Amino acid sequence: AMEDVLSANPNIPVLAIVEENNISFSGVAFSVGCADVVFREEGAADMKRAIDSLIERGKVGNGRVVSFVGGKGGVGTTAMAINFAAEIANRGHAVALVDLNLYVGDVAQAVGTVPEPSLNWFLQKTERMSLESLKGSAPVHARGMHVFGLTEDLTTINTIGAEQISRFLAALKLAYK
Repeated sequence: AMEDVLSANPNIPVLAIVEENNISFSGVAFSVGCADVVFREEGAADMKRAIDSLIERGKVGNGRVVSFVGGKGGVGTTAMAINFAAEIANRGHAVALVDLNLYVGDVAQAVGTVPEPSLNWFLQKTERMSLESLKGSAPVHARGMHVFGLTEDLTTINTIGAEQISRFLAALKLAYK
């Protein structure tokens, strides 16, 4: 599945979050085109190395999307994405932290923001919003990151498709240069 996502989105660097005891997943991640692998057990030091590497290669900033995937639940993908976003914001970049785990995403809760308006709302309204409105409507974390999180109401999830997500990401790339 990761290979399909990466082949359809070759310009989006993907960071794979893996546990030390799942070293085979890191091999698969690199073989299908992930930009880097971060070992959860190495924590902040490995994340800093990955951030520095992505910046050096021009994969962060200027409207870039960085995606995080994990081999299974509980490997720390959300925590790593939050810390990555906070570090990029600390370095002076405008950051939009988006949780596209549409059924169980909890990034807004994890950073202590209220997802209002919610990601669901933005996905349905993106094509009718100006870039200023999009950026100005997003909940803001104390570190300056704009957080696009989900609500507990899952009634609209099944109406969200790949086209809406693609439009939303394209708008974010323009709004968060």
